[in-house]
Amino acid sequence: MTRYIRLGSRLLLGFCLTVLLWLPLVTQPATGSIPEDKISDLVEEFIFPMSTAPGMIIGIVSGKDVYLAGFGETARGSGVKPNGETVWQIGSVSKVFTGNILAAMVASKTVGLTDPVQDYLPEGMSAPIYEGRPITLLDLATHTAGLPRGLPTKNSNLEENYLVNDYYMADEFYPWFDDYELPVKPGVYYQYSNIGFALLGQSLARKESLTYGKLVQKYISQPYGLKDTTVAPNQDQLKRKASSYWMNGKEIPEDWVFQFEQPSGGLYSTGNDLLKFLQLNLGLLDQDYYSMSKIAHAAYVYQRELDNPLAFGQGAMALSWEVQYPAGGLSTLLNKNGWVSGFNTWVMILPGEQIGIFSITNKPFLCIDSHLKLILRMVLASKRSYH
Repeated sequence: MTRYIRLGSRLLLGFCLTVLLWLPLVTQPATGSIPEDKISDLVEEFIFPMSTAPGMIIGIVSGKDVYLAGFGETARGSGVKPNGETVWQIGSVSKVFTGNILAAMVASKTVGLTDPVQDYLPEGMSAPIYEGRPITLLDLATHTAGLPRGLPTKNSNLEENYLVNDYYMADEFYPWFDDYELPVKPGVYYQYSNIGFALLGQSLARKESLTYGKLVQKYISQPYGLKDTTVAPNQDQLKRKASSYWMNGKEIPEDWVFQFEQPSGGLYSTGNDLLKFLQLNLGLLDQDYYSMSKIAHAAYVYQRELDNPLAFGQGAMALSWEVQYPAGGLSTLLNKNGWVSGFNTWVMILPGEQIGIFSITNKPFLCIDSHLKLILRMVLASKRSYH
């Protein structure tokens, strides 16, 4: 889960240097706007070997065109190539689903972005306040609530604890939260917080009198056909699930468990479902969903306005999405990544171009973002020449 990205970045710093691969962005005429052969060759010959992961899947949406390709194996030595039906844990990309659900509930006026989270707590529990300023749902969705990354009472040291996730339940979280004293004013200080997003998703679920898993089904899985996006995979889905491996190559025998933190990192999904999710967020499947997603994509917190701007390496925060300003030949880009049980997921969209991409590996590959941006530039160049 993304809770551990910071530690992982330090471990990889010595050898995870960005490789600048200068390829001409000329593309062969194709039946669509995605240069499939060039992308497959690039991934097969360079990106996938660099990952050292047993398996990888990459999906792309460009207008009406889609691309989905698997590389390697779902489990080391299995000989089974990943495909669109392979199930993976997607870690903190779950936060984007939670953010989109928040946007949908705002659009329907079920909740408001500036609602105090106090309104959605169990009876008898209190939310901390800083000099009269309460924590709002928007603060939770933009990592500016003043909450720590993880629950301090739990072991988050991955060097000691990478084979399991030290999960917690609601009856552990709420008493801690009730006693917590905010160190900063909400809304002005960035601190990536898994527990903040857990609280957000559980608050939305409480508002609907549902579990978080049922909330995902109601707002995303059932109405839009994301049949394998779930917090609780069934037997058929478990048979299709990829195995995962740690940075040292050791297989992680059991998936990390998420209870209260399901909204932060507990979702499973497939390549086919993530393609649909990209299409929904790009306005290619359902216009009502797209109208709602604009609430999720809007920038609410800007780096330059934070009290600690250097702690946030992006231009702005949307609802879970990190907003990157136009650069390197790309227009405004929304990005989210996740890391859990050895699975590493990245999702990027260019809303103004109706282009999106995702990747999943079953071993951490934290350097892939620059390569995904290269592929986005290839797709963008191809789309412009195609039209």
